[in-house]
Amino acid sequence: MFVDVVVCKHENDNRPFLFQAPAWSHLENGDSVIVDTCNGERRATVQAVCTVETGTEAWICLVMAAKATLPLRKVIGKIRVDKFVYEEVAE
Repeated sequence: MFVDVVVCKHENDNRPFLFQAPAWSHLENGDSVIVDTCNGERRATVQAVCTVETGTEAWICLVMAAKATLPLRKVIGKIRVDKFVYEEVAE
C-alpha cells in the first residue's frame, strides 16, 4: 500500500514528527494541516512529503530515522483559507 509520509512541526515546537496521509495527497511544504496526536487533534505545518510503499526499505528507513512508532498517526486534513471578496460600496 502506498502512503504519503509527512514530516510536520507543531506550533510552538521545533521538533519534526512523522505522520501519514493518503498517497498522492498533494500536500506541500508550508501547508497547514490538522494531525492526530496522542494529545488529540493539533495544528501543524508540513515540512516535507514523500510517497512510499509501506514495508519497503525506504519506509523502514524513514520510520527508523525519525524514531517514529508504528502505526504512524495520520494527517486528518489540510487547512484551506477562502478569502472573502468585498464588493465596492456605492456611496
